[in-house]
Amino acid sequence: MMDHQPQPSERTLAPYPGPQRRFLASRADIAAFGGAANAGKSFVVLLEAARHIHNPAFRAVYFRRTSQDLRKPKGLWDTSHAIYPHLGGVARDALLEWRFPSGAWIKMNHLEREADVYDHQGAEYPLIVFDEATHFGSRSFWYLLSRNRAPREAGVRAYVRATCNPDPDSFLMTEFLDPAGYIDEDGFPRWEMSGVLRYFARDGDVLVWGMSPQEVAEKAPHLFTELPPEVVCRSFTFVPARLRDNLSATPEYEAQLMALPAVERMRLLHGNWRIRETAGTVFREEWFEIVDTTAPAECRRVRYWDLAGSKRRRSDFTAGARAALTTSATVIVEDVRSAKMRPGETEALIQRTAAEDGKAVEIWIEEEKGSAATMLISHFARNVLPGYTVRGASIGNSDKLTRSKPVSSAAEQGRIKLLRGAWNRSLLGQAQQFPDGRHDDEIDAVVGAWLRLQEGEFAWVTVKR
Repeated sequence: MMDHQPQPSERTLAPYPGPQRRFLASRADIAAFGGAANAGKSFVVLLEAARHIHNPAFRAVYFRRTSQDLRKPKGLWDTSHAIYPHLGGVARDALLEWRFPSGAWIKMNHLEREADVYDHQGAEYPLIVFDEATHFGSRSFWYLLSRNRAPREAGVRAYVRATCNPDPDSFLMTEFLDPAGYIDEDGFPRWEMSGVLRYFARDGDVLVWGMSPQEVAEKAPHLFTELPPEVVCRSFTFVPARLRDNLSATPEYEAQLMALPAVERMRLLHGNWRIRETAGTVFREEWFEIVDTTAPAECRRVRYWDLAGSKRRRSDFTAGARAALTTSATVIVEDVRSAKMRPGETEALIQRTAAEDGKAVEIWIEEEKGSAATMLISHFARNVLPGYTVRGASIGNSDKLTRSKPVSSAAEQGRIKLLRGAWNRSLLGQAQQFPDGRHDDEIDAVVGAWLRLQEGEFAWVTVKR
């Protein structure tokens, strides 16, 4: 592919006042920026390398977890085209690389497999950037830190920059932000620590932290028998940023974040690093209004079955939820039934329920991966429910928690109601305990029914009878 040189136009390339400017001014060896969505993270780390483009010995590498992440709209490669052409950069699209008249270059790379880090053996990168650092593993980060070197002729010190969104289980939180004191007990950034340098040295598998190299040496004097603390210790800082700190952010995007499920909203809008999806955070009992009137007869209805094939005490239940989509985009869950049954008994339950529901109700059966699942759906369509609309709902590689998030958001907004019935208490109990409860079959069935109603028939393949 030929090199592409877009025509530059006059514009100002500068960080916004506040966190962006503070991040670019940091002298830390390692600095992390972000904590909330759309804080201008990609733009500010791309500006970081721009200060060195007139240095012929300068090299920088930017990492994202996958190649798809690198090329997606508003991702690193896309955003870089709004900056580097104005500085004389020439894009090499096939290589995801920018070359500058001085000889400096900036490359973007991915680490889809942990072993990909070894592709960089022997490399020297004065600047390494981890975009969305929480997507990487600790081993990848520390190995690539060994490639963070600057040749003498470059005349610059080697340093690392990172962007991030909150993840309580990431190495960035467990090894840096939390032990270094940048996050408070409630999970929010300590704003008074923004841009403050902390120092660390490695003692085996543990990082020893201090406000100065001397403090680190006092805590672990055995680490400094050959070299002084100023040489051994590396500096780190965290500059948190919020949506409001990005002056180009729109009210519409903030509204999108406000519509997220509670846990994602706390992370991406409010920058909370400790919140997790635990019981009471995905679904809450008070989100589900109980009504006494069914949806109008003309509404689209589905019955979604989450199958289980054992009567053992600890096994899952077979659960089926019937739900209707109203003209106001509200979903009314009209019936939920569940039981532990053997396969033959399960078929009888589904047959009996279909007769009660009527042929206007679409029947969906959760379909796991594999040809056996497809054969099972075909068996139901041909032998158990002839004459009914029977479809298999493929769940692919998605997990229960991921599938539940849009349903959680709809419930919190009051867009899922329950028709009063004896089953209400069991369903609400499972919802309140999700995802930590022993059983979640009924709430899984409700989630499946809601998703089918939102996605429409065109998204699914009908099993031919």
